[in-house]
Amino acid sequence: DNGFLTFNGLMDMNAGARNLTVNSDVLFSAGTVNGGLNKLGPATLTLQGLHNWTSVTEARAGTLILDFATVTSTEAVRPDCNVPGGVARLVLASGSVLELNNAAANFRAGFDGETTATNIIDIAGTVRMPNSAAPEQRLLIGGGSTHAIVNLLTEGLAVVRQVQKAGTGNYCEFNFDGGTLQATADNPT
Repeated sequence: DNGFLTFNGLMDMNAGARNLTVNSDVLFSAGTVNGGLNKLGPATLTLQGLHNWTSVTEARAGTLILDFATVTSTEAVRPDCNVPGGVARLVLASGSVLELNNAAANFRAGFDGETTATNIIDIAGTVRMPNSAAPEQRLLIGGGSTHAIVNLLTEGLAVVRQVQKAGTGNYCEFNFDGGTLQATADNPT
């Protein structure tokens, strides 16, 4: 154990997705802007405050927690484990808001990571995609992983057009535990 590390100041990512390897727990108590994060390493990165991202942000290993954070992103935010047999988890804690502001936005567990990995999303906060249009605005489970799990927890709110399994050969779960799944519009299919 290397101890807990806290960053208190605003971090500018200088218009790129920055790799951050987290081997012991880290807290960003202020915001991050102008880019995104690739969270690497087995430990937990916790974000609080306001975050405005312009690059893809991925939890590639370990856990990324949004804890009373407000995150707006013009790109994807997702767990997408790249460690063989590993786990990547994205947690939207109660009081957190994730807003994906892109016309083609989808919220997904897994994308193009390691095929033996597991990707997990826990939603106890709010996720929405207000600027997306059909056929986007989906909660996609799987893709690039053999096991993908989304847990909609107490106080969680997922505002999506549809929930969909992504890919063909992977295992997916969607678990309700007191949260709200809110449709953005009627879906005739």
